[in-house]
Amino acid sequence: EAKAHLLEFTAVNGIDIDTSSQAAGTVYGDISITSTGKISTSGTFAAGINVGTIRDNGTPLGAVTINASGIITTTGDNSIGINAFSVYGSIDITSTAAIAVSGASSIGINAQTSGDVRISSAGNITTGPNASVAISALSQSGDVTITSTGDIETEGSNAVGIYATAGAT
Repeated sequence: EAKAHLLEFTAVNGIDIDTSSQAAGTVYGDISITSTGKISTSGTFAAGINVGTIRDNGTPLGAVTINASGIITTTGDNSIGINAFSVYGSIDITSTAAIAVSGASSIGINAQTSGDVRISSAGNITTGPNASVAISALSQSGDVTITSTGDIETEGSNAVGIYATAGAT
């Protein structure tokens, strides 16, 4: 029988995180992240907020919930402002954060799961240079819903504003 576990992490306004990120992970549990401060990271594969979980298949466990505001800045190739991953659980991201990622193949907000993905972004997102994506969502068997009301600015070749894939891939 699966047991419900919840991992919660809150960063309140006034906390500055430099050259590191908020990272959380759990097996067979839910994760809830709230970030209202400034996050600044650098380096290849740097992430501002990086969250992952594995759900016990057949149970409701393994959901990822992220609420972000403030400023998230990452520099370096393949960097990600907000990254969420769950094997089977749903992913819900609500962001009013201003997100700026710089480095080839960088992503502002990224979500990948077999469950449902819901992203609501009201903050401005800037990405660049080449092959960068402002918002990326992938669900192998669930639904993907993206609402973006902030400005998105991408630059360079093969840059994408919003990329979404749902269903069998």
